[in-house]
Amino acid sequence: MKFIRNRKVVVGLSVVLALIITLSATFAWLTAKAQKENVFKNSGYSNSDFVVIDEYFPDPELKIGETNTKEVTIVNTGSEAALVRVTFEEMVKLLGNNGAITMTESSTPEAGMIPVPVNNELLTPGNGWTDITEDIDPAVPTGIKVFKKNNIYNGYYSYGTDPIKYQKISVSLTDNLDDTYTLKNNIKYAYYTDKAADYGSWNKQHNWAPWAEPVPLYTASSSDTPAAAEIYTSSLTLDVLLKYYDEEIATTPTQGKWYYNPNDGYFYWIGVLGGGESTDMLLSGVGIDGGANQAIWQKYEYTLIVALEVLQAHKSALTDTEAEGTAAGWRLNNPGDATLLGALEAAIDAYNTPAATEPTTI
Repeated sequence: MKFIRNRKVVVGLSVVLALIITLSATFAWLTAKAQKENVFKNSGYSNSDFVVIDEYFPDPELKIGETNTKEVTIVNTGSEAALVRVTFEEMVKLLGNNGAITMTESSTPEAGMIPVPVNNELLTPGNGWTDITEDIDPAVPTGIKVFKKNNIYNGYYSYGTDPIKYQKISVSLTDNLDDTYTLKNNIKYAYYTDKAADYGSWNKQHNWAPWAEPVPLYTASSSDTPAAAEIYTSSLTLDVLLKYYDEEIATTPTQGKWYYNPNDGYFYWIGVLGGGESTDMLLSGVGIDGGANQAIWQKYEYTLIVALEVLQAHKSALTDTEAEGTAAGWRLNNPGDATLLGALEAAIDAYNTPAATEPTTI
């Protein structure tokens, strides 16, 4: 059995091989599918939760120039022998207009606009800012707060409930020198330009993505095959980096290693998982390249879905082309799959061959 290095396996990632055979005249391979979604986001973009799919994922906020620990492994918590392969689906949502801020006199955003969050300094008491909201004539709209620090004016617009949100504003005042202030111009509200999300898939045979938009399939080539000690870009943008666990990635199908098959976009574990056994680590980190545009990535949301397929450990299932719903085989019939197919067949043979025992000497 292979164990994850000093990490506890989370059952949420586990593949439970509860294999059910129904009384039917149609023969189908015993298969299973699972997927887990991780949402990485810069603080302040949105408030939805993220889901941790691996046993160690300490920080979902990616910072430019850093790679976060993001470890992925597969474990068979059932009792039946199985083959496994993994692929990725991705979504990235960035800011448009090169991340520039647009100021508008309307507090109601137009389609495709995102309110710019206020600097948290204004929300912390005792930092040198004095609230002068009640001293402004004419009175400012409901929800507006204006502060003064030396000769600098700053403020925010509070809106929404549970939680209340705070939007950056621009305000121009005349100091009347009698502790009162006059508005010189209309208050302006700060917005980012929204940008449509981009979707990508490493998988050429199935569409795992839960999004409504069509997913462009990743056009992998042999140059995309992971090799030891390297960082690889995602299928969406050169800025997103997926770091593989270099010790467990092989450039050719190797027993007890992960192998990336450019013909279908899957990572295959070259071996059979018995009950209670686990693969070695596949993914070890996710990051954003140090040369990424800070403004565009300022309020990003990046989603990584790890999609897993489990197949009955039987040779015929590897090449079966019968499209019987989710119970079809893996269709490894492409001439370019011959080496991979041979390695998986050898793994099945090795698993089914009883270990030799030493003769008893009297």
